[in-house]
Amino acid sequence: MNGTERPDAWIAVAGFASHALFAAALAILLLRFHRRLGRGYLRDWAFAWVSIALAAVAGAWSVWSLPALPAAAPARLLAAIVFTVGGYWHAAWLLFGATAIASGHSVSRRGRAAILVALAGLGIASTLLWAFDPAATAERHLLRVGLRALVIGAALLGAGLVLARVARRTAGTGAGPGFVRFAFIAKGAQQLALFGSLIGWLPAIPVGIEVPLDGLLTGLLGVGIVVWLLEEEQHRLREAARQIERLAFYDPVTGLPNRQLFVERLRGWLARLSGGDGTGALLSLDLDRFKAVNDRGGHEAGDQMLAAISDRLLQSVAEGETVARLGADEFALLLPGGGDAAGVARRAGAILGRLREPLQIGGHELRIEASLGAALC
Repeated sequence: MNGTERPDAWIAVAGFASHALFAAALAILLLRFHRRLGRGYLRDWAFAWVSIALAAVAGAWSVWSLPALPAAAPARLLAAIVFTVGGYWHAAWLLFGATAIASGHSVSRRGRAAILVALAGLGIASTLLWAFDPAATAERHLLRVGLRALVIGAALLGAGLVLARVARRTAGTGAGPGFVRFAFIAKGAQQLALFGSLIGWLPAIPVGIEVPLDGLLTGLLGVGIVVWLLEEEQHRLREAARQIERLAFYDPVTGLPNRQLFVERLRGWLARLSGGDGTGALLSLDLDRFKAVNDRGGHEAGDQMLAAISDRLLQSVAEGETVARLGADEFALLLPGGGDAAGVARRAGAILGRLREPLQIGGHELRIEASLGAALC
């Protein structure tokens, strides 16, 4: 290649090379996140970037080394096939990922294989058609580049619209998904504009503008995906922290605060009392014959009974009051501002009365008996 005679070629080669390096790096990143998060769309998008990296390498090779060869030379045909099929597969894998996000299920292996084989056949056929006619330069370019741009543009616009529909149904999406939607639609529009310029509907786009613009939009799409991944990781860490907190401070059977959290709240309440801030009551409740329920009905019946009891206790307290499960059959209630002895006695009686109401567990009616003690502060 002579840089003096073909200045746009240098820009094209640089664009293709940077495109390939960026795509390869992003594919590696996506595969690592796929192994970490187990999201199918990340694998699909990784394959999309592998495909476009191969297409970019073929494009750079074609512009740098092959222009002087005949159109039907094996090297030129191979580069054209890889460039065309890689572009088709890039769009297909991106669309597979968008479909997985929208539906919650990945496209079946058979479905993916059928689509990829069909696109490969289309790419090979469009490359070989008119390849052996030296005078058909315009026809070859339109068929290889124009048809590729039309298919890719339509696929990317479709993927962007699919993700936009998902965003309308999903609350709380971050900047990453919006960035990706915009990049999908912008790159799809750019590819359709390229097709329009090739068939004469729009002004011709110089190679020195077309390739850098394509690389820029691809880069924007990649940045959006990276932002999306970081937001996914941040969300995963927040969920893990919430899960750890729940395991540490809440009873897994009833969902009530456990002994550790109850003691922390009790200490805070006692500290306020020592400063002369208010009064309150502490109730301790033990279930009678709970072991017999477990022995007769099994642990599942016992868990159902505990869940029902916790619901009744929660219905018996007001906002700011705490119900906790301290042990197998032991509960505690912390009632800041619980009132005088007569008021606490009335509440204790109401709680016991609520617990004694018949309870259906496993098709059997149970009557719960409990012992309750109270301390006033």
